[in-house]
Amino acid sequence: MVVERPDDNTIAIAAQVKRMIISVTQNWSRNVILWNFAADPNNDPHTDDGGCPMCQGAVTLDGDKVSRNIAYYVIAHASKLVRPGSIRIASTNRGNQSVLLTTDEEQREVVRVATIVNHDALPNVVFRTPDGKIVMIVANDTWSVGSFRIQYRGQYANIRLQPGAVGTYVWNIEQ
Repeated sequence: MVVERPDDNTIAIAAQVKRMIISVTQNWSRNVILWNFAADPNNDPHTDDGGCPMCQGAVTLDGDKVSRNIAYYVIAHASKLVRPGSIRIASTNRGNQSVLLTTDEEQREVVRVATIVNHDALPNVVFRTPDGKIVMIVANDTWSVGSFRIQYRGQYANIRLQPGAVGTYVWNIEQ
């Protein structure tokens, strides 16, 4: 588990984006909810019979000082582009299988079927937004550079994502 302190200069965001945004929406949740938005430096308030005494708020309030924490950036990362009314349309995880259909080059009536296991797929989720965009969020939760390909309507983009990084890719839906 990543522990962040309010005065840290860096944010380790990939594991949290995977857990809070990608995994939750992969399991058909239509929303993502934080336990609390704001807490004090002791992660209060919480109750003795519920809540999370170790859960940090999206912001820490310490008197007049407000510090943004990892949950703030995780939610901001998604909510800026995945607006209310967006619909999850795709997702790939390590180990998922895809089916590829191709036509034989010499015998056009023959269709070939191949099953591809996505061993190296980076965790991702794709949404269609109400304003006609596709938004893809990818988290590289590994210790090495991750490479992947985005394919849309016959066009490809080959992407490299640094260890611990999150990428958000946006394109317009062509009618």
